[in-house]
Amino acid sequence: MEAFEALTFGKSSPPAQKIVRRRRTLFLLPIVVTAFVSILLLWEIVRQNLPAGMTSHWPWKLRVLDLQSAATIVTVFFLYLVTRAQYAQTVRPAIGWGINLAESEEAAFPFSHEDNVLRLSIFNAAANLAIVRSVEYRIAFSGSENPSWIGYDKLRSSLSTVGLLSHIDYFLYFVGEGYPLGTGTAERPSTGGTIKVDALLKFRVFDLKIQVIDAVGDVHERILPCRDVFDPGILDLISARQKMRLPPHRSAIRRLIDRFFWAQNTNV
Repeated sequence: MEAFEALTFGKSSPPAQKIVRRRRTLFLLPIVVTAFVSILLLWEIVRQNLPAGMTSHWPWKLRVLDLQSAATIVTVFFLYLVTRAQYAQTVRPAIGWGINLAESEEAAFPFSHEDNVLRLSIFNAAANLAIVRSVEYRIAFSGSENPSWIGYDKLRSSLSTVGLLSHIDYFLYFVGEGYPLGTGTAERPSTGGTIKVDALLKFRVFDLKIQVIDAVGDVHERILPCRDVFDPGILDLISARQKMRLPPHRSAIRRLIDRFFWAQNTNV
């Protein structure tokens, strides 16, 4: 199990995007071939600089490739690796994300009439399409827990055991393997969800890990520490918003209504 260490708001930076796996046939195999033929090229250079009598005896009489053929193969594969690296940089996805106070009813869906709703935005800021390989979550409520990565269904099950219900306390889009992560922005994210502030504050850890595959087959990963980057100043902003709206008990009443209808639907 990988080592886990939570961040602290304002003191640590969220993990950067990284490549966790490369496509072997397009990356590792050419490197191996280039290295092997380079050894043969070096061998042939040494052979041709030996006295004529030595090349007729072992091991110097061993000849796999002539000098010109070896040099040509090394050049071709080296140029391929350089070209691939440049192309991989061009089609590299840029997984952007943010978790901020929802500024509109559309952004707060399905909590369009709530003040204390955070919007999780996940998008690909690059011009090229990326394909989702996996999305996993890591949660913990107490300091003694050592969380591990779990899937979407396990997440919902774990949250329901502590009283956090989908469409009532949070809403996360289900993103499965093969989902195309097209170009997006923070205002128009490719995926994400919403969660109420009081629900997020119940977590000690709430991380999301997304892996995507680019056009050359490399797997990119980014971990989103949603709980750790929460800005406590948002609480003051929510308080100011609520003071400007009447009646103050509106949110509590709506929460009770939501729970009633959810219970009715689940009992059908």
